[in-house]
Amino acid sequence: MKIKNRNIKFFANTVIVFATLYLITSFYIWLFPLNYNSPNNTRWWLINKTLDKTYNLQDSTIKILFLGDSRPNAGINFNKIKNSWSFCVGGASPIENYYILQKYLNTYNKPETLFLSISPRFLTTQFAFWDMAVRNKFFSKNDFKEIFYYNKITSDTLLNKAKKIKFFLYNINFIKYYQDDIRKSLVFFSKSKNLKLINFIMNNKGKRPHPDLKNYCSDLNFEASIDSFPISPIYDFYFTKIFETCLENDIFCVFYSMPMNQSSYEKLNKKFVNQYSTYINSQQIIFPLFDINPNLYSFPDSLFGDESHLNFNGQTYYTEQFLKKYPELIN
Repeated sequence: MKIKNRNIKFFANTVIVFATLYLITSFYIWLFPLNYNSPNNTRWWLINKTLDKTYNLQDSTIKILFLGDSRPNAGINFNKIKNSWSFCVGGASPIENYYILQKYLNTYNKPETLFLSISPRFLTTQFAFWDMAVRNKFFSKNDFKEIFYYNKITSDTLLNKAKKIKFFLYNINFIKYYQDDIRKSLVFFSKSKNLKLINFIMNNKGKRPHPDLKNYCSDLNFEASIDSFPISPIYDFYFTKIFETCLENDIFCVFYSMPMNQSSYEKLNKKFVNQYSTYINSQQIIFPLFDINPNLYSFPDSLFGDESHLNFNGQTYYTEQFLKKYPELIN
């Protein structure tokens, strides 16, 4: 009997110890994200803090807003574009971009022009939704309910991964989703790096430095590996909603593609190119007042730092071409 009582007591004490450690860890995750966040997660943290005005933008000077994924982030020098700000962020699909736009309009004055660039990859695959946007509490509960309501009516399966349980676990800071960042930062050694990163982003109009870019890259990108363009129904829905939101708010919208490296472009499947062009053209037909460009094109491999992103020379060249292409909108 004494042995049994000791076992029960030991078990109870063990549960208390682990519960206490979990609560301490959860509060640490909640209170001190900059101490352990990776650069990707610090970028999302800053997006949240910019959209709730913890980091307040001088919105009266922002006439041009950039949305999209990491390709325009790497490829455009936003400091060369007057009165602009970028929320381009790695892996962002139409879902994340739509809610960034909505939260921006709820907080700041509307821009005159929206430049939107989402690669074909993130019109078809999921990357940032769970591991970055949900993980960093970007979506409110109402946002999340809305997303999965539309996910259901579009009969999409892209995001269906134990959604309610997973969203709940992220919101209680379940250690599984944070342990890699905490381990790599040695628990709290990332703060100074993250503060420097935030300072860089704020001084460069929302641009995050893209790491480890080379002087030449002929590796093939994602688009070169697929033979068709299977647009996700939920992405199609939110892609259209971005244009609808611009129309409702009298914001002129430009959709454009970033260049591919020449090696990838030459390997594109004709079926993929035709399906992608047909889809983007369909949006131009629906929204004839906007500039929605279906063209895919390439730059030399020497202007790429990896298979998807322009290096510094590529950024310089592309920004010059961009300024020449849209002089009336930018000036």
